[in-house]
Amino acid sequence: MAQRRLLPKPIATTKGKGASKLTISKTPPPIKSQPKQNPKPTLVTKSNPKVNLENMVSIDGLPKLQLTFVGENKTATDVSLIHNPFEIGRKAKHLLINSEVAPFMLSRVHAIMICRTVNGALNWYIIDQSVNGTFVNDIEIKEEKLNIGDIICFGKKGNFPSKEFAFKLEEVIVKTPKVSFAKIDLIKEDLQKNNPSKNENNGNINNSNQLNKVNTNENENINNNVNKNSNVISVSSQLTKNSDNNNNNN
Repeated sequence: MAQRRLLPKPIATTKGKGASKLTISKTPPPIKSQPKQNPKPTLVTKSNPKVNLENMVSIDGLPKLQLTFVGENKTATDVSLIHNPFEIGRKAKHLLINSEVAPFMLSRVHAIMICRTVNGALNWYIIDQSVNGTFVNDIEIKEEKLNIGDIICFGKKGNFPSKEFAFKLEEVIVKTPKVSFAKIDLIKEDLQKNNPSKNENNGNINNSNQLNKVNTNENENINNNVNKNSNVISVSSQLTKNSDNNNNNN
């Protein structure tokens, strides 16, 4: 059997006043509407600049510098720059900084410091690796040469640098303590108290010297007595000789 072909339904249209005609019009099939799909969220991150490791100074040749803490955080301390490169951040290798106010303000590796030789001079550079910025003397930087006395801040509050972690680049000054003569005497007394064996040896030496003196005095006394006795014996012998001579004469 042949299938019956379905024709579209006639649509009534009007032309002019009171006129109506039946016309047949072909309408396209309805389009199925697809449900709207929400776009996938994308994480906006700043692309980290590559760190140039050319002309990097070895650890033995680094200048003696340190980052002195001058910020508001109570847990941070001073740190010496004894590594090259030197990482700073929430999970960095060398200087760990973690904000108590805004935990995710600081990046895992927020910034990298590197010491290079430029025209024969040693210079420290800082390279930003973060989303919330690194500031040198309140100016946001990408890469900057550092000088003694520069203030470095990490992260920001609004459009201003955060002072929670602020460090000052300074030279390491080795202070030699001044020792007075009175302190030297006290140190000697402490050493003598702490080393009684030496004192005992000194005491034994003094005692032995005193014994030697006593022995020499006793020996001198004995020698004197012997000399006296010998003199007495010689006198008595002379007397006996004289008495014998007188008897013979008689």
